[in-house]
Amino acid sequence: MDVKKKVIIGATALTLIGGIALAGSQAMSRPDIRAYSAIADVPVAQVIGMAAGEIPLPEDPTMQPYCETYSALGASLDHDFGEELIQMQTVNAGGQAELWGSDVMGTWTIVYARPDDTACVVASGTGYRSGIDSGAFLDAAGIERPSGNGAAAV
Repeated sequence: MDVKKKVIIGATALTLIGGIALAGSQAMSRPDIRAYSAIADVPVAQVIGMAAGEIPLPEDPTMQPYCETYSALGASLDHDFGEELIQMQTVNAGGQAELWGSDVMGTWTIVYARPDDTACVVASGTGYRSGIDSGAFLDAAGIERPSGNGAAAV
């Protein structure tokens, strides 16, 4: 085999190996993100509406979002799951969706924070790892993000 053929075969092999390695690294850089509404079978947007007081709460307490004072809920997420505040996103007049995440547990939680110092869990999931665009978790939960400057990293 002449030198020219060896160079072409070698370059082709390196290109293929490089492409496979790149595809593998892209697949591994983003774990499966799983999202769950805080209330089974209720869309997250509706849970946010309940938390914001825009939608009346059902009489059945199991069909209501879990709400607590902001500091107590934050302390619970930190203590129980090792989660910390990652990003705040304005979702409606006066309220924010906050992404909390834990690299240790791989869990994440979206909290709706009201201006009256009340915070409610509206969604949670698995697949959290720092370095992933935090918008991916809001998207997975079905939270519409306003265009423009509505997000603030913490």
